Amino acid sequence: MENVNLNDPAVQAMANAQRMYQVIREMKEVPELPSEKPKDESTLERVEFPPSGGVLTYMSGHEYPYRGFPFFEFVDKIDFIKKVARGILSGLFHELKHRPKIWFITLIPALWFFKPLVYSALYGFHRLVVRSLIKPKYYSQAIQELYNAFSYEDLEDGKTRKVRLLLRDIVCMILEFDNAYRFRLQDAIENLDQTAVKKNTINELCRVLDSMTDRELGQDIKDTWRLVKLFCKIYLRIDGRMRRILGDVLSRIDLDKMKLTDEDKYYCPLRKDFQAAFLKGLRELKIKSLTPQQKSDRLLIEKAFATHELKAEKVKLIDKFNTKRALITEAFEKEKKQLTEELDNIKKSLKDIENTLNEEATKLATTTNRTIERTKGTEAFESTGKTLNLLLNEDIKALQDRMSAEIAKQNPISQKKIHRLSVLEKKFNKDSSELEKKFNRLLEQNRTAYPKKVVKLKKLCQQSTSILKKAIRRKIG
Repeated sequence: MENVNLNDPAVQAMANAQRMYQVIREMKEVPELPSEKPKDESTLERVEFPPSGGVLTYMSGHEYPYRGFPFFEFVDKIDFIKKVARGILSGLFHELKHRPKIWFITLIPALWFFKPLVYSALYGFHRLVVRSLIKPKYYSQAIQELYNAFSYEDLEDGKTRKVRLLLRDIVCMILEFDNAYRFRLQDAIENLDQTAVKKNTINELCRVLDSMTDRELGQDIKDTWRLVKLFCKIYLRIDGRMRRILGDVLSRIDLDKMKLTDEDKYYCPLRKDFQAAFLKGLRELKIKSLTPQQKSDRLLIEKAFATHELKAEKVKLIDKFNTKRALITEAFEKEKKQLTEELDNIKKSLKDIENTLNEEATKLATTTNRTIERTKGTEAFESTGKTLNLLLNEDIKALQDRMSAEIAKQNPISQKKIHRLSVLEKKFNKDSSELEKKFNRLLEQNRTAYPKKVVKLKKLCQQSTSILKKAIRRKIG
């Protein structure tokens, strides 16, 4: 299959849909939870479909691709299923925990209805994901292995087969589109005892869930695993079909294919809610005492943290740049507004003077015409008219001189303010340009810092490996 072209109209339509979704989030009355807010603003660079299967999503600022493509429409559906399932379990637990133990005897008949309720929930959840199911070859490696284990053809009755397929689709979709749960499962399942699963599925499941609880850093997810463990201990004892399905699937999976890959290990340290087993104490140990695998993991961890620090520093630089630019722009706009208002006032005052002088000239002309009209027919009409017109012209010239004098008086002030405005605009453009150049230089320094850190780490690993080899040779010699 060809790689996705990000300029394709279909991809642009998805981007538009995501923007619409952001608008809807702003309109909602209930604010977003901290867990729902986007934490990573990396730009999507490209998406690849390797021949071996799966999807690789490359994002700016990250050396390793993310395994999978977390499209928001699928993620929302999966998130809904998780919240409903957890809400029901949590609600039941809080309703029943304060009841006297003797009261639970009355619930024994209800156990006969418990299985149909669970299967009804499975059917309902499957209806939610069935239209969004992705092709099995595009699942990440671990989920492909889980999918194959669920899809195994065995001598089972029709209902068992149907339940197994329903579970397969729901579990694989949840784990594929929620890396928090996928990483947790991959990390914990490495220690799964497949022999113990065949002997006692419930006990081994509870042991794995206990190990997952110990890795949690937050109480809310610890409680989730405790609820799941309680569900397994109670429900799987009365539902032999479900117990056999889970036991068979867990005993068939290839644990090596379920392990965290280098790409997964790169993204694991960036999660603040749980600590994977390979992370514990790895940064605190001296690098000389680490195994080659631990050194490789250590390098991945350092790369992840270096990337995280790089992005955090970049965000700080952008915020600092935006703040400085906002201050410069605010000061410029304030002074520009003041100068513009002063220039407008000068223009208005000149216009008012011009209107006043025009009114005076009109009055003079009207008075002169009336006087000439009254003297018409008299002997002195000709000389009087000439005299009045001469006086009128002199008065109008005097008014024009007054107007010219006022313009000459205000013109230097206006030119000075116009010049000041021009200087201000040039200074603002220069300051903005220098600020942007400084910002770009800092970003470039920040960008080049990450590869230098990685090179330093690699040298450190190589030196420690060399020291280890020399020590081994000395012992052999």
